[in-house]
Amino acid sequence: MLMEDFGATSLDLLLNQKRFSLEQLLDIVIKVMEGLDEIHYAGIIHKDINPSNIVMNPDTGQVKIIGFGIASSIKNGETGCNNSNIVEGTLAYIPPEQTGRTNQTIDHRADFYSFGATLYELLAHKPPFSRIDHMDLIHCHLAKDPIPLSSIRSDIPEVLSQIVLKLMSKDAEERYAAAKGVKADLQKCLDRVKKGEHAFSFPLGDEDSHRSLKIDQKLYGRKKEIELLQSGFQQVLSGKKKLVFIAGPAGIGKTFLIQEIEQYFLKKNSIFIMGKFNLLQQTVPYTGIIEAFSQLSRHLLTRSDRDLDKWQKKISAILGNQGYEIIELVPEFKKILGPKSPVSGLDGQEARNRFYLMIENFLSVFAGKNHPLVVFLDDLQWVDPSSLELIKQIVSSPFIESIYIIGAFRDNEVVPEHPLQTMLESLIKEEVEYESIRLAPLDSSSVSQLISECLTCPLEKARPLSQWIHTRSLGNPFYAGELLSALNEQKKLIYDISQRMWTWDLMEIQALSLPESITKLLAKKIQGLSQQTQNILMLAACIGTMFELS
Repeated sequence: MLMEDFGATSLDLLLNQKRFSLEQLLDIVIKVMEGLDEIHYAGIIHKDINPSNIVMNPDTGQVKIIGFGIASSIKNGETGCNNSNIVEGTLAYIPPEQTGRTNQTIDHRADFYSFGATLYELLAHKPPFSRIDHMDLIHCHLAKDPIPLSSIRSDIPEVLSQIVLKLMSKDAEERYAAAKGVKADLQKCLDRVKKGEHAFSFPLGDEDSHRSLKIDQKLYGRKKEIELLQSGFQQVLSGKKKLVFIAGPAGIGKTFLIQEIEQYFLKKNSIFIMGKFNLLQQTVPYTGIIEAFSQLSRHLLTRSDRDLDKWQKKISAILGNQGYEIIELVPEFKKILGPKSPVSGLDGQEARNRFYLMIENFLSVFAGKNHPLVVFLDDLQWVDPSSLELIKQIVSSPFIESIYIIGAFRDNEVVPEHPLQTMLESLIKEEVEYESIRLAPLDSSSVSQLISECLTCPLEKARPLSQWIHTRSLGNPFYAGELLSALNEQKKLIYDISQRMWTWDLMEIQALSLPESITKLLAKKIQGLSQQTQNILMLAACIGTMFELS
């Protein structure tokens, strides 16, 4: 990108050269937000807002945003999930969803988090989190709240401090929805400061709304289930092992429930890893467990040298010369364990027992009261018998404490003769404790809340539409969201810019001929893509649930 030289200097340099008044800083950041609004309206996420990427001509006051090296184009306000191992962005300002450690979608609100961290530094003269170690810094963005600005500087109005905290919410749903909403609140602050006021307040986000439909990444109607999972985790913190199964049909929110509570685990200093079983690899042993162990290896390899050395010593003290099978499962562990030789002379059940013992000893290193291990295994309806036997060994092991194994499966696909059902029956016979949580369809009030928040309208206005969606979706949250998207794509949901509200005609919606099932609705959506894209998707489906685009 070629940009003209308009005599500008980056804000990080200007901050070192002169002190800005609160009024001057507010004027600058309002201009930044105007620029960010233009960027988002053009369908772009910047992904690296920080003081060095904001430039200003100190004589004219003109402000521009630069540094589009990792920017992404967006459609309908969304990009895909960031499951990359590569962290893009500047760590001091990076939003949680951009670290690769969460399953949240990266959208335009990632820029609001980085802007909030930038505003924090402009006002406090230091970034929100000051850590030398990169992993500690990432952990702060994932699990810690910054010290409120009003506690650092007495001349900063409390409401401005609240704006920054809202921008820096860990959950994107709790941030502002649109740049115009941020600008409006900052402008109110500037107007009051110009009048010489200091102690003032107003409700945040009164003028905050987004022009494109955004399906909230938020959990609805699952308070009881979250409390059950948190209660189980408290037992793990006291040194117990815990096994929980979450059942329900596809789209009911099993995976999303765990993603929602993941931050709770991380705040308690736990190590969280997850693996997913695959329909096309049911005959391959340990696929989901290997994926979870791969995450564990990445967790270690991205620590500081000092931390990694500490873990290596702990593992060596437990395993000694053992560990060859772990490297066979997850080759990345060779960098951590060093070269290992296979043990000869064992076969059959003897070799299997030795393998189980080694895995138990290995996991005992990571599962402790000070750092419990949480293992989430998804799609157990496609699990292999070897994995089930290993899970059973782990929860029965006398060597492991403070481990929380959570398994999720589609109960409508687990028939009586399914290996998982056989395992559950054997756990009961052997008096091995486990808990079951079944996710029921959302009730009509939860769907009404979902629709009301997506369309930013009162519950009463949303209720007739939400009742239609609840009936069509049978209370399945994924299906409800897809129905809402389908209505938007067919221009049955219109955003009225003058009134700043969504409008629709329920009679027109009821007359629509939409597919009667989620499968057919998604099939129709895929058929609307170009033939080349459809071909790529078919190839990708053969590879698995995750693949490199190239």
